[in-house]
Amino acid sequence: MSYSPYYAREEKLILEPLLPFRAIIFSAFIVIINPNFIKFYYSIHGLSYPLNTFNKGGMDMNHSLTTASLIRYAVAFVFITSGLMKLFSTELAEVFIGLGLPFPDIMLYVTAFLEIICGILILLNRSVKNAVIPLIGIMIAAILLTKLPLLNSGILPFAFKARLDIVMLILLYILYSKSPS
Repeated sequence: MSYSPYYAREEKLILEPLLPFRAIIFSAFIVIINPNFIKFYYSIHGLSYPLNTFNKGGMDMNHSLTTASLIRYAVAFVFITSGLMKLFSTELAEVFIGLGLPFPDIMLYVTAFLEIICGILILLNRSVKNAVIPLIGIMIAAILLTKLPLLNSGILPFAFKARLDIVMLILLYILYSKSPS
């Protein structure tokens, strides 16, 4: 492909809005890959490290830029969004109702409200351990009802379709096991 000034101009226009955010994007990338980067950053600038990630063998859920908080925010986002979509998307509601559950209309609303309320509790760091329990049940049911039948087509299609559900189940387990009682 030959160099074209027009192509270079288009590429610059596409990337230009991201330039002010490059430091934030890079920092987030570093923190996600290595949470100890924050400690390193504080130490090279001569600051005391204010964030305590672990508290008596468990995650301290009261600080904002910790791994536990990032997990909480991600899980809360997924479940609040999922619950709202169940309420407002007729297409998703029809798929849910077609799963063959008893009292599908009631189950749809109960599941949606549980996802929203538990997601908000997790987001606000209130009763995290109790809020995670119904969500674990919902994820197990989702895997059993929607993903397990895919095993008939092979392990790889099952693994691909179930990957996000399994990751959410693992994150919920982490929140449950590391949250204070």
